[in-house]
Amino acid sequence: LKLECPLKRVLAQLNSNELPYLQQLTISHIDTLTTVDEWKSLPSLHILKVSRITLLVYKTILTACPNLISFELSIFSSDKSKLNIEPHINLKRLVIDIGDLIWPWSDHSFDSYLSCVPNLEKFHVYRS
Repeated sequence: LKLECPLKRVLAQLNSNELPYLQQLTISHIDTLTTVDEWKSLPSLHILKVSRITLLVYKTILTACPNLISFELSIFSSDKSKLNIEPHINLKRLVIDIGDLIWPWSDHSFDSYLSCVPNLEKFHVYRS
């Protein structure tokens, strides 16, 4: 499923009751996913590509998608806050696009993103 410029009510329908067999989802052309209200439970989702999220939304997505294997995301701020994110044991591939607007940047900016994915096999970071 690919959603471009989705409305909040469309995002609210992303749950296992509406889409019980959804395995792949791409959400693009959104300003920013900054709240967690949009995310419900998607246990069958394996691949997710989403643009411009916060660390709090990252945490919520991992909780809502326990079988996620591949996650591509873009971030727009170097959020140095520490969140207690439960380990997500199924995530094997993580791709992070960091926007040009993020400054200053350090390797510690990734600590919260990586600390909860103990079985990660591939990690890519690039700047768009």
